[in-house]
Amino acid sequence: MQEVKNQPCSSIKVEKQRVQRKKELLNRKKKNLFALWQQELLSYPQPQLMS
Repeated sequence: MQEVKNQPCSSIKVEKQRVQRKKELLNRKKKNLFALWQQELLSYPQPQLMS
């Protein structure tokens, strides 16, 4: 705890890394959802999308 008080920069770095990791996880979830959604679209023939 004392080290963090003495070095605010390091705690900011850790926080940024944590935020970055959260963003990456969210992006991965979005990509997975989008891929699943595309697979569903492909598995169901929809003429209105083809036209």
